[in-house]
Amino acid sequence: MPRATADDVISKILYLRQHYHFGAARIANYLKRFHQVTVARSGDLAYDTGTYTLTLSVTDDDGGADNEQAVVRVVTPEQAVTEILALLDATIAGTTDANVRRDLEKARKALVGSNDQSSSGALKMIQEGNNEAAIAFLQEAVTWLQRAQAGGADVATQITLLEQVVAALS
Repeated sequence: MPRATADDVISKILYLRQHYHFGAARIANYLKRFHQVTVARSGDLAYDTGTYTLTLSVTDDDGGADNEQAVVRVVTPEQAVTEILALLDATIAGTTDANVRRDLEKARKALVGSNDQSSSGALKMIQEGNNEAAIAFLQEAVTWLQRAQAGGADVATQITLLEQVVAALS
């Protein structure tokens, strides 16, 4: 299977999350049976970071069958925020509307603090293991991104990914 770009992977993850609404237990059973992935007691999937191919096989009552595959990349919350920052920086660089730019920069500040060496911000809190504070900063970033989105910024992917990081830390 050819290597997918980050955008391809993100698109596939979003597609799977939007179109396949299996419960956590069903997904966990599938992963254990076919991919030797175990589920932690908290209900979170326990696996190493890396790239995985997920296969969904469906057989109807008449014996018709089909398979779909998606390649997903598992990253840590820290890796996810770092990659989201890269997407956000690209969006800021291409933004000409001063109000939208201000909102995007406030979202960035919530993620890294007042500068990249800051002792605050979601990224620093994740590195320190302070999930509660990290979640607060992540939610603040989502709020600023939603404001920027209302002003015309294309940040739906960043919002969705940040919400997934919040869920992973919760």
